[in-house]
Amino acid sequence: MGLEQPYIMIVDDNARNLQVLGNLLKEQGYRVLPARSGQQALAFAVQREVEIILLDIMMPEMNGFEVCEQLKSDEKTADIPVLFISALSDTEDKLKGFEVGGVDYITKPFQREEALARVKTHLTLRRQRRELSELNASKDKFFSIIAHDLRSPFVALQLFSQNLVEDYEEMDDAERLEFFGHMRASIQSTHRLLDNLLDWARAQTGRLPFEPAATRLRYLIEENLVLFRENASGKNVELVSEIPENSSPAFVDRRTTLTVVRNLISNAIKFTKPGGTVRVVLGETGDRLEIAVIDDGVGMDEETIKDLFRIDKVSTRLGTNREKGSGLGLILCKEFVERNDGELRVESAPGEGATFVVSLPKANDAEAKAATIEKTVDGIEAPPAEALKSLMNFAIRGDVNSVQKAVADGVAKGEVRDSFAEKISELTRSFAMDELTTFLEKCMNRQNG
Repeated sequence: MGLEQPYIMIVDDNARNLQVLGNLLKEQGYRVLPARSGQQALAFAVQREVEIILLDIMMPEMNGFEVCEQLKSDEKTADIPVLFISALSDTEDKLKGFEVGGVDYITKPFQREEALARVKTHLTLRRQRRELSELNASKDKFFSIIAHDLRSPFVALQLFSQNLVEDYEEMDDAERLEFFGHMRASIQSTHRLLDNLLDWARAQTGRLPFEPAATRLRYLIEENLVLFRENASGKNVELVSEIPENSSPAFVDRRTTLTVVRNLISNAIKFTKPGGTVRVVLGETGDRLEIAVIDDGVGMDEETIKDLFRIDKVSTRLGTNREKGSGLGLILCKEFVERNDGELRVESAPGEGATFVVSLPKANDAEAKAATIEKTVDGIEAPPAEALKSLMNFAIRGDVNSVQKAVADGVAKGEVRDSFAEKISELTRSFAMDELTTFLEKCMNRQNG
């Protein structure tokens, strides 16, 4: 339901009054839901999504005051604004309307401009209350993560390191490796959480760079698979990729899409039991590309799926190895997918695993061509396509030494320009792997189309 065309319910036992007021609101683009009695109004309010109710007072069987009292006593309808419409004009009647929960009062015969102005005002107030509630939920979620989820891994690191320092001499190599493994897992968990927190904070304040361009999802997916290969192996979960060699480029922002895939794969591993499988499939449907992350893990019921992307409803679920999470990753996924003009859907059932499908737009011919017009990126001339492909494979694996060596060899052979080598050196020195792979992909798009 869009805010520009809210659902307004008019409650009046007089058909003529319903028609006149209904036509007035329809002329302004509002959707109108008429009700001829109080009982019908109560049923509609529960069954339909209603933004505001215009409620007549003088009705048989159940008057407007009684209807309003019942609306306000039901949690599902309590926050719907009620505007009373009646020929009654005594101060006592108006006070009673406010006492039972009404927010305003329009006296018959109503003035067209006044009625519309009051409706618009209360719709605006309702929208602002909803936005304020969402902001408060976001703030509460943020502080909850900082207070609990971010603190927990640091407490674990402190305990493991303390045990190592105090008992190092008494431990054998296997015990020390076990402790180092626990510490590494805590560091990785904290790093992913910090990545999500920083991306989310930038997105909420409008400071997250967003640069959609022709992007080959294959490299982006492979980059994430390399990132999680060891994590999956440590849990005895098999990671399987089904990625075509030459799929069409998508028109997306690489950074936010990388974050989406990273969170979906991490989530799938988290809820897959040891011995299970996580598959990542890339396919094409018409003018869309689809990334499916499929696991055979614990699955979810409909109620859990319904609340997955609501920040005010998110509750952290432990993974199959009691892995903790903030619940923020999937919220980020939804925000970033929609920002890329995409769609995120979920299919799951308890005990039957889960499938998360991200649908993204393909780059059209003009967008794909725009990435191939220039042979330089930021004024830097790229090396041949095969050299770029090798560099990308090293970068995806996080193998900085091989990237640097390959570039140095290319300079020595005269195949790589000094400006390109300087750019790669800058990115590898700071270990900016996201920026490195993004830069290399831009170069590859220029070369390959």
